[in-house]
Amino acid sequence: MFENLVGIEVNVICLLTALLILGTLQKSYQRKLQTRAFCALLLWFIAFCVIGGITHIVDPQNIAAMHVLICLKVITCVFVGYNWFTYTFYATANNSYGIRRWAPLVIAPPLAVSIYAIVVCIKHISDTELLLDPLLWLFLNIVGNVYFIAAVVVSVKRSFRSANPFQKGEYRRLSLVAIIPLIAMFVQYKFIQLNITSPVIILTILYMYLLSLKQQIFTDPATGLNNKHKMTDHIDKVLQNPDPEKRLFFVQIGVDYYEKIRKKFGKKKALLVIEKVAWFLRSQCHGQNAFLARYSADKFAIICEKETLSELEFLCNEIIRNSETGEIQSVIPWKISLNVYWSEYGTEKTQTVDDWLNGVYDNCIKPATETPES
Repeated sequence: MFENLVGIEVNVICLLTALLILGTLQKSYQRKLQTRAFCALLLWFIAFCVIGGITHIVDPQNIAAMHVLICLKVITCVFVGYNWFTYTFYATANNSYGIRRWAPLVIAPPLAVSIYAIVVCIKHISDTELLLDPLLWLFLNIVGNVYFIAAVVVSVKRSFRSANPFQKGEYRRLSLVAIIPLIAMFVQYKFIQLNITSPVIILTILYMYLLSLKQQIFTDPATGLNNKHKMTDHIDKVLQNPDPEKRLFFVQIGVDYYEKIRKKFGKKKALLVIEKVAWFLRSQCHGQNAFLARYSADKFAIICEKETLSELEFLCNEIIRNSETGEIQSVIPWKISLNVYWSEYGTEKTQTVDDWLNGVYDNCIKPATETPES
């Protein structure tokens, strides 16, 4: 009786948490497929929790009802794994072509396990004692684990392929997150009476939801500029509607010897330097039809479309010249120095976004220096 009450409480808590996440989930146009996959994952998990709670309420002597509940639990569990994989795929892929091409192969395993579970249920529904089909549980664990392993592989593969530093971190976190329910399923398989799967999965889903909320925050709190997530969305929009008469440039502006500034003058002074540089760059970009963002601790980005390279070089040289004097030089005794690099999209070496961002160091306006100037 005590075990049943604990099982009911665990499933109710997991159910309420999932409903809370589902109710507050904001649909993003840029990540429409990813959001749909996450909603599907939540709905299947809610069904899994409801069935798990009912299982603890129904009399174990009611063999027919127990077989139906086991069948439904297997189906919901395997589709949780399937939707976990699809969410991971959409969260890491640039487009949905790959999963659409392999759609029959991706959806086939959960459908096969579901059909087998229904057949087993119909076959044993009139039995006088509850006998669990070992083959059904074996199929469930194999298919479920395969989807979680596939989610890990997809995330790791994308993290190695991506040259975008902030996307690398997100992909690696997704791969680590998928390992957690995988371990929980192995433990559940060994200790079938241990109610561990539901709380582990909902806590992991909650973590994924918090990560997605972080991605939807588009403003850097320290400077008020756009952040790396807004920059990623802006790049997507620009590439979808490019101006054929202009060239697309990415300019990276870094603060020289920033770590030495932090160690010498402290975090507050270093942050004040960043704030002053952000204010300065905002004034320099005014009227330039340029997108300005802070995308790491000491680096800023300008994304702009120019008709000629000379226009871009003029902007960069103005930034360097004007940074030599002015308010940004009054924060600390050291001279604030900026380094400037640029990259053009669509050249022979920059056919992808990753190559474009990673190739910024191939073109230097002013190199970085590690030696502070007084």
